[in-house]
Amino acid sequence: MPNPTSMPPSESWAEVRARNQVMRYRRSGAGRSLLLLRSDRDAVALWPDLDGALDGSCRVIAPAVPPAVADLVAWLADFAEGLGLARVALLAVGVLCVPALELALLDPERVSRAVLVPDVGDGEGVESALATTAHDLAMPLLVVPRSTPATEAVRRITGFLGPDERRTAG
Repeated sequence: MPNPTSMPPSESWAEVRARNQVMRYRRSGAGRSLLLLRSDRDAVALWPDLDGALDGSCRVIAPAVPPAVADLVAWLADFAEGLGLARVALLAVGVLCVPALELALLDPERVSRAVLVPDVGDGEGVESALATTAHDLAMPLLVVPRSTPATEAVRRITGFLGPDERRTAG
């Protein structure tokens, strides 16, 4: 579990109770809601400028996802419901991409748009695989390869999550 005392002062930790469990999450920034799904390892390994850019335009909600959850999609749905997030954008990194995509497919009214940053390859294979099911998605989807240079990745992600997202924010 992350150590709240090691986080920058602009962030704070909170808890929500949903389905008889207490779920911890980090929150920062202000604006439309963005559910950020990543592990502690991904927080360091991803693009450092991304957090600041997101905090400047979004209310970032980053749950402390338990390492051993039997049904991660149900856990994420319960978490979002516990916070009252009706329509929320998702940004998922690494192994959390698949559960984020499943949540979007199973509960299309909850997810307004999604950004996936997969661990595998350069992301093109993931985009190709998703193209066959894209018609089933009720929201815009962006796949950003982890190999994308930081400046380009931040520009693409913040542009994708841009101002039009404010109309459907949760």
